[in-house]
Amino acid sequence: MATEVLRKRITTLEKAVLGTEGDILSSDPSPPIVPYLTEFAQSLGNAVEKRERIRSILRDVSSIDTFLDPNFGEERGIPLSAKGDIILAQKDVILKTNSLLERVDKSKGVLDQSQELEKAVRHFEPKFQKLAKIQVDQVKKEEELSHESLELIQKYNEIIEIVSKSFIDYDNLLSKAEEKNSWIVTVSITS
Repeated sequence: MATEVLRKRITTLEKAVLGTEGDILSSDPSPPIVPYLTEFAQSLGNAVEKRERIRSILRDVSSIDTFLDPNFGEERGIPLSAKGDIILAQKDVILKTNSLLERVDKSKGVLDQSQELEKAVRHFEPKFQKLAKIQVDQVKKEEELSHESLELIQKYNEIIEIVSKSFIDYDNLLSKAEEKNSWIVTVSITS
């Protein structure tokens, strides 16, 4: 029963893939593929022949392959003496690059120590967090103290202003009193 269901499913799949004629389980186990491939190649060739852009691209593919070959410049190229002259002309650049590479090689030990630095950072991270919290708290306290100091300075200025006005008023009163006394004294002396 299960094999019959499986057989029907395979037959349905074959019909979907190969068409209604194709049945692998029939007397001819493999349909001929060469005629299909020949027909496909012929159709492809006809399609390419009709389009000039595709033909020109296909002609250029062989020359592109030639230029992409790593040995392209070596085959035709520069004589050995000219290559030596090119290297000698680049001597300063080559020496500078070499010295930089040597410095990198010497610094490699420092770069390898980065794991130790990461461990140290992880070790001190809680302490840094505590310090950061302390700093934030101190900044808040400083802002509060600054605000309180500003209020006290404003109150001081108000008190000084009131005292100054009082002194000015007292000075005016004293000046008026002195004028009256001096007038009374001058009147009594003259009389």
